[in-house]
Amino acid sequence: MFICEVCGKVFADDDCPTCPDRGNGKGVTVERIKNNLRSCGTMGDVNTTAMHYRHHVQALDLAGGKFRTEAIIIRNLAAYMRWKILNPVRE
Repeated sequence: MFICEVCGKVFADDDCPTCPDRGNGKGVTVERIKNNLRSCGTMGDVNTTAMHYRHHVQALDLAGGKFRTEAIIIRNLAAYMRWKILNPVRE
């Protein structure tokens, strides 16, 4: 799934078919957002990443259907990463 930063629309493909230059590579995929959240090691990193992609997640949410489901998954992943940082596994 791709969120175009030029027109702000959400697409199932990896580029924007509505923009004249196909989005010119300006956009982000859902997998990239998830990978960036998973790579966070501190609470600040998680919060900064979540705030950076907040408009993209909102666009997914407003698109509805399977896109809304992905927005919920991304929000839950951010919450889980925060919980994981606050509650480290102790051996």
